[in-house]
Amino acid sequence: MSHHADAYARAHGCALLLVTCLTACVLLLINRVLIAWAYLLVTPQQWDNDKLHTLALFVGPVLLILPEWWLFDAVSRRVSRLFSRARKTEIRRAVRQQKK
Repeated sequence: MSHHADAYARAHGCALLLVTCLTACVLLLINRVLIAWAYLLVTPQQWDNDKLHTLALFVGPVLLILPEWWLFDAVSRRVSRLFSRARKTEIRRAVRQQKK
């Protein structure tokens, strides 16, 4: 691998890491708000416990992020396949037109 290609791969790896971290932070914040709201709605007043509340606010967002990342991964694979197929079809058409 050339020096230029190595630097290019590192830059894209760093950008991917940055986007992944930012996305995870945003998802964790949104999940925390959702868990806090759900905890207040679901938990009866007599069961309200500080330790349970802390546990729900800590574990809930982390557990929610797992299916969210799975969903992001599934959607991104499907979208990339669609664009890959469209690009291959476009290339085939261009090759056919050049042969004519």
